Amino acid sequence: MTPPSDSTLALKIEHYLAHGLFFMLIFGLAYWIWPLENKGTTEFTTYMAVLLLGTVLFNSWKKNWMNRVYDQSEQ
Repeated sequence: MTPPSDSTLALKIEHYLAHGLFFMLIFGLAYWIWPLENKGTTEFTTYMAVLLLGTVLFNSWKKNWMNRVYDQSEQ
């Protein structure tokens, strides 16, 4: 998903940074799950908690970002 073409440069940069962080979380999850026999339960639980927190923060940022894009398009 790409940002709207009339977005400011700052909004475009923020958009791509957030998506990059989101995909880093996904690939990080795969890194922890794949060799699961080598990882302890506490490490896995900690990582899942961080993933959940990251997802919640990403969704709240996305809602805020979409509201700013919508407000910018109204002006």
